[in-house]
Parts: sequence; structure tokens; C-alpha cells
Amino acid sequence: MKHILKRASEKPIEIFIALFVVLAVAMVLLQMFGGQITSKQEELKNLADENKLKQARQDVEDFCKQSCANIDSQLDTVTYCKTKFSRAVDLNNNDLTTDYNSDYSIVGVCEDAIYCASVYECRELNMRTCAQILCNYFEDEWGYSQLEATNKLLEFIQPGECSISEDNKANHWYYIIEDELSCA
Repeated sequence: MKHILKRASEKPIEIFIALFVVLAVAMVLLQMFGGQITSKQEELKNLADENKLKQARQDVEDFCKQSCANIDSQLDTVTYCKTKFSRAVDLNNNDLTTDYNSDYSIVGVCEDAIYCASVYECRELNMRTCAQILCNYFEDEWGYSQLEATNKLLEFIQPGECSISEDNKANHWYYIIEDELSCA
């Protein structure tokens, strides 16, 4: 009889140990599964950020292509030269639209002042040639003096509101041509 009682008292211990092992295995499996979910969530977020960035860049390019396609006259060329992408754009996925970005094109830009001529090649128009075109237009069509034309040029052409370090200024389109932003 003692032997039967001993076996009966061992049964709950065996069941407890079995349940503990099952629980431990389940915890390990849940932890592995949770780690995979976290990894996949991170991967999906990175993919979404990448797609958002591609879309923003595509929107700017499409806008500038359309602006370029609309050039039929001297006035259209002047208009293109002062055309900026008008919507807020985040080119580096940091949730700011007033930041400096240097990997969008061969020169740096402020996200709030993306001129088509600074990021999109259109009929050999770039910010340097556009500055001269605007100067000529202000002097010839509006009758401005060189000083007045320079002041008007600097009203139309701005670097943007982003904060730029001295190192980044060497690559920002505005500071590259700053000495040439004069109609004199």
C-alpha cells in the first residue's frame, strides 16, 4: 500500500515537470517568433521609408520635367529658372521638411527650396545659367539697373531655410554660385 501511495504522489510531480518543460519550450518558441516579427516589422518600415523617399524624389522629378516641357518662350525660360517645388518634401526621411540634403542630386539642397534648375537637367539650364538669364531679363525687359536687377535676382533665388554647416556650404548649389549671383 505504501508503494501505491508513493507512486500516486510521484504522478503530480511528473505532470508538473512535464508542464514546466512544455512551458519552457513554449516560451523559447514565442521569444523566437517575437524576434522574427520585430525583425520583419523593422524590415517593412525600412521598405516603406524607402518607397516614401522614392516617391518624394519622383514627385520632384515629375514636377520639374513638366515645368521643362512647358518652356516655349523667353518668359517660360525665366519662369522655369525661378520655379521651386512647391510642396513640402522630406528627402532624407527624418520627418523634417526644412533640412539640408546632399544625396538628392550632385549638389546639396535645402528641402524647402528645391529649384528645378538645381536638381533637374533641362536644356542646359542650371542655377548658374539661370542667374544670368534672370539678370538679362530684369535689365532688358524691366529696364532695371544692374544693382536693381541683382536685388531682384536675390529676391527670386534663395538658398532655403535649412541650417547648413560650413562643410555642407561647399556642396550647396547656392553657395557654390554665390559670387555669381550678381548682375554687375
